[in-house]
Amino acid sequence: MPRGFDRERTTVHKLQYHFIWCPKYRKSVLEGEVRDCLEELIEEKANELGLEILKLAIRPDHVHLFITGDPTLAPNKI
Repeated sequence: MPRGFDRERTTVHKLQYHFIWCPKYRKSVLEGEVRDCLEELIEEKANELGLEILKLAIRPDHVHLFITGDPTLAPNKI
């Protein structure tokens, strides 16, 4: 099996998602305490779902989240 792939009982997979989202009208609201709170919430949810955050970049007007996931979870549930 190639390196970096996850092995389950019946499957071998390497599933990664790149999510990007921004506030309405791309206003610069993701700064200071809001940024810190958002980062904590994302990390808590990732731990709750058993996901690994590969890269998280929070800019003042958008967020990039690169995450590795489980094939049993739909992207909208992540």
